[in-house]
Amino acid sequence: MEHSNKVEPIRRTTTSKLSKQLKIALALAKINAYDAEGRIRDDNNKFLKNSDIVELLTQASTPGKVLIGEKQFLNLLKEANVDPDLISNDNMRTKLIKLSKIASDSPPLLEPADTQIFSSYNRNTAPAWDTLD
Repeated sequence: MEHSNKVEPIRRTTTSKLSKQLKIALALAKINAYDAEGRIRDDNNKFLKNSDIVELLTQASTPGKVLIGEKQFLNLLKEANVDPDLISNDNMRTKLIKLSKIASDSPPLLEPADTQIFSSYNRNTAPAWDTLD
């Protein structure tokens, strides 16, 4: 009986970790963040050589070192609107929160108030500076 009591919290922790990894992987799949070989895409929509979605998901779930593709992976997590609470790695979670905050603090792009499109050029109505030969 005592052995069973020790195994149950480990089983719950493992299930919770896998559940979080699956939620992240599914969110990333929606935005085509990785290919069939497990490489993640970069900011130019090209797949990053030597990157590994499984290693990056593991990294997001546990403490560890910086991996190839971490920056791009964080950008993809932001793009996929992954909840930072799903990230167990404090360092990656903090970076994701900061990245999301930077994006939300940026002012929206402004549209020009008045745009005119000229469909043809008329020498008679052109500005004076344009009629100098």
